[in-house]
Amino acid sequence: MEALRGTGMHGGRPASVSFVPQDGPVRFAANGRAVGLHSLTLAHTRRSTAVHGPGGVVSTVEHAFAALAGAGVWRDVCLEVDGDELPLLDGTAARYFDAIDALAIEPSAPPTEIASEAVIEIDASRYHFAPGLGVHVEVSLEWHDDRLAQRASWGGLKSDFRERIATARTFAFERDLSFLGATGPA
Repeated sequence: MEALRGTGMHGGRPASVSFVPQDGPVRFAANGRAVGLHSLTLAHTRRSTAVHGPGGVVSTVEHAFAALAGAGVWRDVCLEVDGDELPLLDGTAARYFDAIDALAIEPSAPPTEIASEAVIEIDASRYHFAPGLGVHVEVSLEWHDDRLAQRASWGGLKSDFRERIATARTFAFERDLSFLGATGPA
């Protein structure tokens, strides 16, 4: 499998990731050490998602992880990362999805499911989980910008993920540029 190469959005350094077929649960490798995806812990969510992985923190994993879920790939692949973050590529999950899809791994059910209804609130965000058949994700946003959709949903179809979700692009508002310039994008 050819590596996806580019520049890390936050550090500006070269970054790459390869999706390598490998029997068993999804694994995550960095600095020559691999662990199961379930062994990763959240490092932070400041302007990207970073995880504590083998050998340290790896940032900007959200597009690759979304592509795995969107493709229904919950096993038989290892993400081999070179660098301390994944490459931004074109700012979407599409190239990650296409690289995973090219492996022709048979989709499978997620290894976990929602067993009971729950609500988690973090700052101004509210996450509501409920058991149900299949996959259904719905997002409601409170933005004061008519260019952004206020609601979106996904019913678990791989083709729909590729067409509508994987093509969503990372963005920033112009009003945030002075803050990002002063503090750095991380």
